[in-house]
Amino acid sequence: MERYSRQEVKFYTTVEIADLQKEVDELSRKYRELDFKIQEKNWSTDVLDI
Repeated sequence: MERYSRQEVKFYTTVEIADLQKEVDELSRKYRELDFKIQEKNWSTDVLDI
């Protein structure tokens, strides 16, 4: 059974964290804006009695 020390193990970045964080931030902003519009419609729409 082979064992490796910390100096032998190499880590390589496979995703660009900064780019991914920007995308998450943008999607979060869009979600908040959509949620705000939905809530606005909920408060400004009258329910009809049928």
